[in-house]
Amino acid sequence: MAPKKDVIVWRNEEAMRAAVQNQENESAAEDEVKPQVLGESHVAAIARLLSVRG
Repeated sequence: MAPKKDVIVWRNEEAMRAAVQNQENESAAEDEVKPQVLGESHVAAIARLLSVRG
């Protein structure tokens, strides 16, 4: 979603959800398949992974 070394910041969870779903929609269109709908478990996993600091 962003070039390496860039940082993505969203205003809130809904903005993050919209950005991720839009990326999924674009990828699915390129592959000519139906996009997956972002579920609550997906959002929880993304939030959990983004909160881990290395």
